[in-house]
Amino acid sequence: MNKKTNSGLKIICLNRKASFNFFFEELIEAGIVLKGSEIKSIREGKVNIADSYAVEKDGEIILINSHIAAFKQASYSNHNPTDERKLLLNKKEIKKITVVGPNANSVAALLANYHGEPSNPVTVIDGLRKIAGSDIEITFSEGVPLVIDEINTGDYSIIDSKYLFTSDESGNEVSGLTGEYFSNMTLEGDPLFTKVDEEINFNWPLSPTTTEVAQGILTPDKAIGNDNFSIRWTGKLLAPKSGTYKIGTVSDDGSRLWINGKKITDGWSDHAMEPFFTEIDLVEGEKYDVKIEYYENSQGAG
Repeated sequence: MNKKTNSGLKIICLNRKASFNFFFEELIEAGIVLKGSEIKSIREGKVNIADSYAVEKDGEIILINSHIAAFKQASYSNHNPTDERKLLLNKKEIKKITVVGPNANSVAALLANYHGEPSNPVTVIDGLRKIAGSDIEITFSEGVPLVIDEINTGDYSIIDSKYLFTSDESGNEVSGLTGEYFSNMTLEGDPLFTKVDEEINFNWPLSPTTTEVAQGILTPDKAIGNDNFSIRWTGKLLAPKSGTYKIGTVSDDGSRLWINGKKITDGWSDHAMEPFFTEIDLVEGEKYDVKIEYYENSQGAG
């Protein structure tokens, strides 16, 4: 389509779906590297970017899934309609880069299974910050966490959020448990922050607050370190049907569980991922007080 802007520039093609499917925090103007035959096809309006997106490759920004029709009058020099195309950004226009993925700030991911001890390991985030300098803000979001150890996915099921209940700040009943997050291993003092967690199913390669800080949900002063923290979850557990249940925790490091004020499992010590379960009789439709306490000393956490 062709359309003129207020400045008199002609818009040849738009990705209308993007404005409906995403919220734009910032718009960046970029050039694009094109071949002669591509330019001629674009002038004829034979271009589509409805499914296009940009990715970083080898320090460059590349446009993926754009389609520029082949130019009929071109010969051997004609282009491939679905070629990847380089975008040209002025470094001054790049103000913020967000990297998503659990390995982006993980030294363990760099080392793999067999390795020596590097004196100065550089994660993806570290490398980007060094290249970008102080003028560009680099933020990190864990996104989907790393796969939890096999022990968590074998004989034990995660309790679904529809069987867990707590109250939100307005006193309304919501799904999940209330989590109080402490910046020490002993649950001492006031929690650094409190939030409702729908499911108690975590594996933290870094801080449990990394994603929230990156998304702006928490300010940096509320962030918890990668190690030496503890959490207390409280709320109600609904029994879906009457019977004997095998219930407990799988944790690295310590955890313990109370039902109706009675401690039924206790793994309150430093250890790798380890299960702590017991059997308990529950009655269909009844809601039981539940409390889970957890602490992380060092290395893996979950």
